[in-house]
Amino acid sequence: MSLLTQRRIPLTVVGILLATVLAGVLHGRLSRRWGAPADIAATAAKLDQVPERIGPWQLESSDDLEDEVQKILRCEGSLKRRYVNVDTGASVVVALLLGPSGPIAVHTPEICYSSRDYVIDSEKQVLTLKTPDDRGDEFWAITFRGRTAAEEHLRVYYGWSTGDAWSAPESSRFEFSGEPWLYKIQVAGSIPGADASAADPCRDFLEAFVPAIRNTLVSTKG
Repeated sequence: MSLLTQRRIPLTVVGILLATVLAGVLHGRLSRRWGAPADIAATAAKLDQVPERIGPWQLESSDDLEDEVQKILRCEGSLKRRYVNVDTGASVVVALLLGPSGPIAVHTPEICYSSRDYVIDSEKQVLTLKTPDDRGDEFWAITFRGRTAAEEHLRVYYGWSTGDAWSAPESSRFEFSGEPWLYKIQVAGSIPGADASAADPCRDFLEAFVPAIRNTLVSTKG
């Protein structure tokens, strides 16, 4: 064996060990093997500051996240609220979550609602939200139809953020794979029919809600 070959072997071993250690650190960080850092608890606590009244939208009720959902998503912070528009009577349910990017990024309404009493009525599409600060927030929008009542339609919007603008990447798991923590928002509401262009309370709510919670979201970038 040549001297050059002898020198390459230790370097190769070191390289393999280094890659293994780095992979372990990354996995431990994303899976919270060593627990949540103290600052993420403070970040999660800020979700309690989300206003109860936002424009014409008034908080009607607030619920805890279901135990099964909490177990899957491992959220550090969450809110689930129903808001009612005092002018129109329309209502929406909003869920705002903060948790490890892995489970938060892959859990979508297509999985959740399709396993219940709904089927997908129209494929999802990206919506760019119009807000006064014009930050280019993007959300996926999808419409579901009731399995037993064909006239019942549910409109759902959802997206992710690391504390800045909301986005709707095609592959959220890949897009946020390097981030330890991630916000997710999901808004659902009934619409009169399959065409949500005429009356879409979820979009109206998001246009008021997103600017109102800007200061509530803290950067979670790693």
